[in-house]
Amino acid sequence: MAYTKQKTATRIAVSLLMALAILITFTFAGCEWTSLIPVQTQQTTVPNQTNNLGWDGTSSSTTAVVPEFFHTLTGLGCSESEILIRPVSVCLGNTSYALPQCGISSSDILIEIPVETGISRLMMITTNYADIEQIGSVRATRESLAKIADAFDAIQFYAGTADEGTSVSLPYDTLDFLRQNLSNVYYRDPSRYAPHNLMTNGTLMTQGIEGLRYRTSIKDDFSLPYSFADYGKTVTPIGSSANSIKLTYSSIQQANFTYDANTNTYFRYQMGEQHIDGITEQQLSFSNLFFLSANTVTHETSQGATMDITMEDGGSGIWCYGGIAQEIKWTYSDGELLFYTVSGDPLTVNRGNAYIGFYKSSQANSLSVQ
Repeated sequence: MAYTKQKTATRIAVSLLMALAILITFTFAGCEWTSLIPVQTQQTTVPNQTNNLGWDGTSSSTTAVVPEFFHTLTGLGCSESEILIRPVSVCLGNTSYALPQCGISSSDILIEIPVETGISRLMMITTNYADIEQIGSVRATRESLAKIADAFDAIQFYAGTADEGTSVSLPYDTLDFLRQNLSNVYYRDPSRYAPHNLMTNGTLMTQGIEGLRYRTSIKDDFSLPYSFADYGKTVTPIGSSANSIKLTYSSIQQANFTYDANTNTYFRYQMGEQHIDGITEQQLSFSNLFFLSANTVTHETSQGATMDITMEDGGSGIWCYGGIAQEIKWTYSDGELLFYTVSGDPLTVNRGNAYIGFYKSSQANSLSVQ
């Protein structure tokens, strides 16, 4: 009798479990399931993100979080505090004695212009300077470089306004080693040849900016020379193949860029070698390349000659992205550097860092694109 009651109770329990299982099955099948896990509210469907531009060249899509904040100079996702940082610019020597440059791979934008004696001068623009352990070698600026730096709202670091060791006051926020006598911001590296041994670092730069009480937040009305495509989308240049670009300043100085489809970037070479950052040991690479034709002027003095770009003349150029080049135009007026399509529309490019190289308009054949 006890056995029968126990058996009956077991059957009832099994029946209840089976009924519960059936109920759960029908409930899940006929009703929408609501998770107790918090849901991200900043989600949208964008293309697969496998490189620094958020686009892998395929048409497949996935649900991904769109950044709430975007970096002012690159258009890439960043923290809220990063979008407020005012950039700095640093003029760097670019002869064999100045190599390797230190800190240059941190450039959000790298500027290159021709100067006298067939060489070029580089200027890095970055917001990510505070933690760089060494930057240099720091060299003289030019009026055109100062105008470009100001167009990017940068606090400018350099050593004089000409290679002859002279310097004049410029109407910008500057930390000029020569004119302002900033021995607390710069130092000499004894392992390098003078004058290519003037260096600084993120800590000294930050202290120098604070000491001069310069504004450290980017201005409210700041805008780039171009606009960025919507996040997760790609703008394809309209033009010809641009997998290999060579910019010749003279027989002793050339810059080469080779497109790499795996990273969707252009790697930079110069003087026949990879262009390497002496601190990070990384080769320089860029998402967007701009090559701009410019008129130049030579200033003769008793101490020598210096050459500079006449920015107000503007000119033509090309934009390279993804192995394709498109013709563009550029202007400079009232402190603004602006890029346009050949039809006159504002230029839209893809997110990522950028290189902007100027070359003499009288030497159009100095730029080779293949």
